Amino acid sequence: MTSTDSTTTSAADPVPAAGGEFGDEGTLVVEQHFAIVPEWVIDADISDAAYRLFSVLLRYGQSSGTRMPSRALLARRLRRSVDSIDRALKELVAIGAVVVERRRQ
Repeated sequence: MTSTDSTTTSAADPVPAAGGEFGDEGTLVVEQHFAIVPEWVIDADISDAAYRLFSVLLRYGQSSGTRMPSRALLARRLRRSVDSIDRALKELVAIGAVVVERRRQ
């Protein structure tokens, strides 16, 4: 991936240029999967776990009424326990970032 003129760094190989700096030369390649997080959520007084959970929830659907993935799936994806997901979700509800509506039987 390295030539004499440029360096390509991917998410799987984030190696900085010599001296610990990312030089002006080269190309940064990242996956095209992303979520846009609103500024007010970035600045909110929430834990890192809640912030990461919000980012993952955005990836599952940007529109209102989208069904949330299971808590177990979210726990596996974020490498946390289901209890940690529940606590993070409560933080997001408390700041108004997420509204949870229970399914009607």
